Amino acid sequence: MNKIKIFYIVFCITFLFLVFISTKKIKENKQLNLNKNYRITKYEGYNFDEQIEYLLIGPEYSITFYEEKDINKATLDYYGDIETLVKINGFWVGKLAPYEKIIEKDYLGRELFYLGEVGKKNHEEFLENYGGYFVIGENIEKFNLTYKEVIHYVKVPRIIFKNPNKLLQQYGNQSDFTYEYLKKQYNYVLKGYNFTDEQLLKIFKKRKCILILITLLALLIELILYMIAKKIKFNKRNKYK
Repeated sequence: MNKIKIFYIVFCITFLFLVFISTKKIKENKQLNLNKNYRITKYEGYNFDEQIEYLLIGPEYSITFYEEKDINKATLDYYGDIETLVKINGFWVGKLAPYEKIIEKDYLGRELFYLGEVGKKNHEEFLENYGGYFVIGENIEKFNLTYKEVIHYVKVPRIIFKNPNKLLQQYGNQSDFTYEYLKKQYNYVLKGYNFTDEQLLKIFKKRKCILILITLLALLIELILYMIAKKIKFNKRNKYK
């Protein structure tokens, strides 16, 4: 492989890297309001294990559990994890993950830790009323539906569901740091820094700009070297004619 081809390949790789870092978001939407009662919250856990959940949060409810032989009630607002979502004719249509899937995840696992066996059982029975498909609109809240019931209700022949994150970024609000930058924020905390979100945003933006400028400089140098190599090759050809 000659030098010109090598320069060309390196230039293309550097250019793709520039596109990647330029389009990478520092912040993203973390909440989507479905109506006045229900919303979706993007939850990324405390351990940064890349287990992202899309929680359906709604009106508060009480779950009875036992602790030290006294009856107590826990107040929760969690209705399940959303697997898929779409907006059709003004309605939010989605599917909630089955209980056996969400019980192993980070958010519900933390909630159930404090409920005990009785609380877990009562909570599972409560969530059984909110499984399967749902339709939520301005004045509509229907849960535990089948796919056929949803199609009949929204009056469409079929439904193509999407990743909840796509809808959340398109229609959502309450912007916060992306998963990658949340980890960086957490690392600052571990090191003893006490930056505000505004200060961190300035730091992250500054570093991103510096990285973009360095990459642009690298592209310019690569382009100059490419032109020099091409000129040398051209001169050699003319020399031996």
